[in-house]
Amino acid sequence: MGAVTTNKFFLSGLTGILLAISFPFSGSLTPFIFIAWIPLFAVALQLKDQRRGALKFFGFSYLAVLLFNIITTWWIWNSTAGGALMAFICNSLLMAGALCLGFLIFRSLHSFLFLLGICLSWISFEFLHLNWELSWPWLTMGNYFSVHPLWVQWYEFTGILGGSFWVMGLNLLLTAIIFKLASKKALIYASAILLLVPFIASVILAHQHRPMAKHQQRVLLMQPNIDPYTEKFNTDPAVQVESMLAMVRPYLHDALVIGPETALQEAFIEEPSDDQRTAAKRE
Repeated sequence: MGAVTTNKFFLSGLTGILLAISFPFSGSLTPFIFIAWIPLFAVALQLKDQRRGALKFFGFSYLAVLLFNIITTWWIWNSTAGGALMAFICNSLLMAGALCLGFLIFRSLHSFLFLLGICLSWISFEFLHLNWELSWPWLTMGNYFSVHPLWVQWYEFTGILGGSFWVMGLNLLLTAIIFKLASKKALIYASAILLLVPFIASVILAHQHRPMAKHQQRVLLMQPNIDPYTEKFNTDPAVQVESMLAMVRPYLHDALVIGPETALQEAFIEEPSDDQRTAAKRE
């Protein structure tokens, strides 16, 4: 019994490590993402018919995603230790909860459909995480290919969730091959198609791209030189915004200005322009 439990700990930890080292700039070993979920799926299959299997799966899932979160987003600690702990603990709870929910809902189905249900539960969680007030979509599976844009030119049609389907689908099919959950020949063909077709489609789309007609756009990159760990949070946000605007105001009439991620760090209400008021009245 102890050896079996140790095996599950190892498999769960392996998923966390593979998810981390394949993530951009935490290793950037991108191809590993196509096998990263297989160890955790193996744990799910072992627990599928066990009493309290869902609770156990939640624990092992939490181990996997906690490692994933810590290794890929450790840098938050440089800004705030409390914020980092909240991100690690709470985001991992949400991730493990989504996986466990899929386990509970689909555990009575055939093993292949059971794993498919877990995959769909994860992608549903990613969709929610992109569209609610507690959004933290940094670790979405589709983001893995940000360092390989040529692989995913089809994102213009699917968005990054298309990449999440790609990742989870291949992990599912490869798991099914390993555990013989369906016809091996059919699974191999399906895996090859799912792996290659998006690559080929992406290359075709990239080569079909045509440069826009000659048109020049001035772009201004703004670096306000505000310390993000101290000064950023000890100075009135309105004062910071005005300081940044003072830097770029002479160029606003003919340039696109790009500022830092937290240029606007507080919610505010912008007064509508005269043109917007007139348009609203017409409507």
